[in-house]
Amino acid sequence: MEIKTFSEAKAYLESLPFNKKRNEGEELGRMSALLQLMGNPQNAYPTVHIGGTAGKGSTSTMIASMLMRSGYKVGLHISPHLEDMRERAQVNMRIMSKPAFVRLVNNLSAYSECLSRGSEWGLPTYFEALLALSFQHFKEAGVEIGVIEVGLGGRYDGTNVILPKVAIITNVGLDHTEILGDTVEEIATDKSGIIKPGISVISGALQPSVVKILEKKAKEERADLKLLGKDILCHIKTIDEGTRFDLITENKRYTDLTMSILGEHQVANAALAISAVLALKSHGFKVSEKSVREGLLHLNIPGRFEIIMKNPEVILDGAHNPMKIEALVKTLKARLRGRSLRVIFAAKKDKNVNEMIKELAMLSSKFYFTAFESNTDFGRRMSYNPTYLSSLSAGSEPFDNFGQAWKKALSESSTDDVICITGSLYLVGEARSKLL
Repeated sequence: MEIKTFSEAKAYLESLPFNKKRNEGEELGRMSALLQLMGNPQNAYPTVHIGGTAGKGSTSTMIASMLMRSGYKVGLHISPHLEDMRERAQVNMRIMSKPAFVRLVNNLSAYSECLSRGSEWGLPTYFEALLALSFQHFKEAGVEIGVIEVGLGGRYDGTNVILPKVAIITNVGLDHTEILGDTVEEIATDKSGIIKPGISVISGALQPSVVKILEKKAKEERADLKLLGKDILCHIKTIDEGTRFDLITENKRYTDLTMSILGEHQVANAALAISAVLALKSHGFKVSEKSVREGLLHLNIPGRFEIIMKNPEVILDGAHNPMKIEALVKTLKARLRGRSLRVIFAAKKDKNVNEMIKELAMLSSKFYFTAFESNTDFGRRMSYNPTYLSSLSAGSEPFDNFGQAWKKALSESSTDDVICITGSLYLVGEARSKLL
């Protein structure tokens, strides 16, 4: 069947399996087989690979922004998207046109059906299909480098088919424990799977047990591992309408760097991103200090402490695990300045919501729990029941959908209050579509 419209393209992708059994070699085997049918587009350009528990999307975007400001044509793959599938495959920070998307999905569907009929793999998953589409889009666009964010974990993630010049593991915390393992050590072992022979590896992980795992893997692969905590000194000067800080890395000092995004945790992400572009110099990429500064200054990362409204102030933040919530709370605490905080919250069923709500409750006693509906692969069936969530916090209310939660929160807020919408990127994407 020929796919002719954008709606049909979305419907086709959403009809694909969301998850398949995660055995060693299985996901990469299926992904590799699909890409081989397509002519291995992922090998047409050098890449940077970004994994970790928190900060992957921000770090990826920073790297892409600095490289773009250096004059390179950059492909950026992020996961998940907020409002539109096309966000996952950006060239110089622009999503493709709908006709181009339809054409690529139409071609992809033929390869997918061929894979399903001609091998033991069956159809690719939703994530694998969108990733393959990104690789093909980057090849056709003639990108000079691809910045590829890991979807989940590392070792068996579909993105792990690439052989990058530089790999980053931002940090390691407890998330996706039902898949990756119950301890940070198990999760670190999975995430270390993106370390490949002879490449440059940069990590912001601090736990001694995690560092030991990364060092062991790097030694096995003869990869050059740089630990950010040992080599970088930061001094944060202010976090208000922007983040201003000094940074010392690899005997180079950056004074008065400014980011257009907020949050102390973003400074650590910026340090990783700068280290990555410096590492790319040995592969022929020229990135000046001016490009570093402009790349950080002109960042646009929707859904990461994004202030979309004033009086009351409305903040969107896709914090979807305890580590991300901890960073959000720290940034909120510095910004509230005595103002009351109201939280609209929804989360996927695989998240540790007890810890997330416990962190947020340190700043807010008023929660509006809901479910997200914006993506048919997740939707209500993948969200925690709002009534269950409300049982975890006194002074909270369950709402059937975001619209109801928003209406109630807004009606109860004064112009001096802050409303934070968080818990899931899917909730934030839905809120962003409706409020903007």
